[in-house]
Amino acid sequence: HFVGYSAPRTGHDRSPSWIPVRHLYQYFVRPWREVINNGKPMTIMESYTEYDGVPNIANRNSLETLLRQDLGFNGVLVTDYQEIENLVGFHKVATDNKEAVKLTLTETSVDMSMIPFDQEGWMNGVVASLN
Repeated sequence: HFVGYSAPRTGHDRSPSWIPVRHLYQYFVRPWREVINNGKPMTIMESYTEYDGVPNIANRNSLETLLRQDLGFNGVLVTDYQEIENLVGFHKVATDNKEAVKLTLTETSVDMSMIPFDQEGWMNGVVASLN
């Protein structure tokens, strides 16, 4: 689970991680750098966490800048379970599923949604994000 999933603020699963940027790079990014450089993973799953108050699933700094550009990951990036839909009900940063899909596709480099809310809703969100 990329990145900071092991440090939830509440100690519970699916809780935001409030990690200062310096701590993020000092403690959490270093192991990922080693894995990506030496292990060459073909897929990585983003996590339910929020990094700097922004849900990971909609965080350009985390998934595009850090993971893809800085760490050089070029494999398949998959969402955590229903995480795009969670932008509406859990993270509360999107008003509906179409906006959640658009936010994810325009802000990140996600390749695959694990368990989209429904096939028709997903496709409508993709089409809406193109317009």
